[in-house]
Amino acid sequence: PLSDLYSLSATLYHLMTGVPPTDALTRAMSVLNEREDPLPPANLVNRKIPAGVAEVLHKAMALNAGHRPASAAIMRK
Repeated sequence: PLSDLYSLSATLYHLMTGVPPTDALTRAMSVLNEREDPLPPANLVNRKIPAGVAEVLHKAMALNAGHRPASAAIMRK
């Protein structure tokens, strides 16, 4: 379920921003090399996206699966 939530969020990110999200491997390599995560919050890419929605997407696309929502119901809340 956690990888499904990641995939759903990545798809929503792409649909809402018009920009594909940075792939997980690139993001992980940046973080491992002590650089900032290259995935910009969705509301910085498209100012029409509410900050709360961008935050939910960002959490669901956390590199550490343990930081993602445990279920779709929790993500929806």
